[in-house]
Amino acid sequence: MSTAVDNAPSTEANGRKRRGRPAASEETSTRVRFFAGEITKDGITLAREFQSEPEAQLNSLKSEQPYFSVEAWRVKPDFSNGSIAVTKQPIGKA
Repeated sequence: MSTAVDNAPSTEANGRKRRGRPAASEETSTRVRFFAGEITKDGITLAREFQSEPEAQLNSLKSEQPYFSVEAWRVKPDFSNGSIAVTKQPIGKA
């Protein structure tokens, strides 16, 4: 069984190569939350929340501790095509 990954940049309509993250889609438009925390033998403990990733990165650099990014999703069944499919919906910060 092969698990090869295609890391080649995609090509835009005008022929230029595009690099970096794919464009955000409706499926991935959830709000990402950033936390300081620690990893223990019992799992991950999230502590202080930050407003942005750069703020979490700076704290991580100063404290020499990891930071975590968290996305929350809710799944719902979709019976519209005569079969069962699962759709995911982003959950934003309340």
